[in-house]
Amino acid sequence: DENDNYGETYGAMHRIRIAGQPPMTKQRETLLHEIFHAIQITFLPQKKWLAEEYIKLFSAALYDTMRHNPGIVATIMAEDT
Repeated sequence: DENDNYGETYGAMHRIRIAGQPPMTKQRETLLHEIFHAIQITFLPQKKWLAEEYIKLFSAALYDTMRHNPGIVATIMAEDT
């Protein structure tokens, strides 16, 4: 359910927590979602933070893109030679 809280970001402690034992796919998507929150907390003043609905949209879209295009992920993560 989209209203369930599967994770939390603790900015001051530099920690992300995934709640409970959701299916692995949900854990991965939640981790990406929480990484977006951590990036905001670290790099943006609070008045510039995105609304939760945008974080949900971007994290779901990026997760889907990464899952369906592993070559893109491999290119981004490749070692420089």
